[in-house]
Amino acid sequence: MRRRSTWLVAIVAVAGLLAAACGADGAPAAPQAPEQADPDTTAVADTTPADPPDQTDQAAQSQASSPPDEQQVDQPPPPQQSDEQTKPDPAPADDAETSDSFDSPALTPPPLGESDLLRPQFLFLPPDATLTPSGAPILRGPTDAPVGRPWQTNWDVRLAPPEEFIAVLPRDAILSLDAPRYDDIATAGIWLTAGHPVIQIEINGDARAFPLGIMSKHEIVNTEIGGLAVAVTFCPLCNSAIAFQRILEGEIVTFGVSGMLRNSDLVMWDRTTQTLWQQLTGEALVGAMVGMKLDLLSAPIVSWAQFRTAFPNGLVLSQNTGFLARYDLNSYVGYDSAGPYAQFFSDETDPRLLANARVAAVDLNDQRVAYAFDLLAHERVLHDTVGGQEIVIVWTPGAVSALDRNSIADSANVGASGVFLRSLDDRLLTFAPNPDDPATFLDTETNSVWDIFGRAVAGELQGSQLQAVVHGNHFWFAWAAFFPDTELVRLDA
Repeated sequence: MRRRSTWLVAIVAVAGLLAAACGADGAPAAPQAPEQADPDTTAVADTTPADPPDQTDQAAQSQASSPPDEQQVDQPPPPQQSDEQTKPDPAPADDAETSDSFDSPALTPPPLGESDLLRPQFLFLPPDATLTPSGAPILRGPTDAPVGRPWQTNWDVRLAPPEEFIAVLPRDAILSLDAPRYDDIATAGIWLTAGHPVIQIEINGDARAFPLGIMSKHEIVNTEIGGLAVAVTFCPLCNSAIAFQRILEGEIVTFGVSGMLRNSDLVMWDRTTQTLWQQLTGEALVGAMVGMKLDLLSAPIVSWAQFRTAFPNGLVLSQNTGFLARYDLNSYVGYDSAGPYAQFFSDETDPRLLANARVAAVDLNDQRVAYAFDLLAHERVLHDTVGGQEIVIVWTPGAVSALDRNSIADSANVGASGVFLRSLDDRLLTFAPNPDDPATFLDTETNSVWDIFGRAVAGELQGSQLQAVVHGNHFWFAWAAFFPDTELVRLDA
């Protein structure tokens, strides 16, 4: 079933979900801010799968969605590894018309959970609670919601007023990946270039990479890593890569893209309680779970070359998603220097740093510090005490921006950061750049060599692992909007 053309314009312009169809040459146009959708008439996207394509259509689609230098005819698909479920193959429109033929094959969102506990009517906090556990005031009472009737979200319990939400797209117009496929290193290396930025997550020895070329077009991946149910998220408007445990009150849930923004940041929704969640903070904003904060997981952005070197047996989110999209291309051309869009961020940006400057943002024991990337690139290693913890912040070149030029491979080198506790087996280590290798560091106590993942790869401490500190490589304007009391450490002018 084809969506209305107005929905397609909005999707292409804001999210670039279907980048391959934006022009005759397959290159996406720079996003333009769409008009706000009528919430009562466009609150839910059509998610009915179409008939499956025949083999000829599949081959043509495979060629269209591959980089020009990698297109091959009649080549069998590479071997893949997947979660328990496998996403169906692409399903184009029934008829031969092409005007809406790039309307992606939508998966029907999962039904509400079977539990009698988790429902939109459930309240995480007592009905008379006035503050969340973190001390945020709770707003109660009827209000005009910015979305229409199909939502069951309980707007009578909220942390933010409705006017702070901007309804840009229908719910699930940008579809999360709920049964993602994974490739091995060799298969992923066919299309990923050395500098392509990836979100790196390792749980119980299970290392995964999530390329930002894919994440910027789907924003949420519901998956399992190391036996843990995880939501991996990326908001391209804030350059915020964040991973959460997707467990509410003991029940595994899936998250979707609500179509709303707040402070230009992705607002997620869970499909069980229909609570709205702020992606950058992991906090329940509106609905049943207000008062709850999702457990964050370490999810730094590094380069593909760094991941494949460190984790030769790791798995990589496959570009074979069932959608017609060029995942090597950027749908937000020039956003690094153009953002934030005024339509989605009306407040004044914090003047202490350029709005779209990248920072390594840390929140430890309610103390928040952001380290400007220009300072990190200059120093490469910083030591600090945050929230009573001795930490080290490191930076390496190599990772490029996913939000710069049309081709991600040709985009600016912005580098990658890592944040770790300095203590190892009750021993406080001091670090310095490795003069012989810009990708590694040395500790002055043993002269062991360490990588961006906090692993000792050579020397006396080889095989040791520093404890990672959850941090973000966000745009400054976004982090400062949610945490204005942040201490900024920057390079002196």
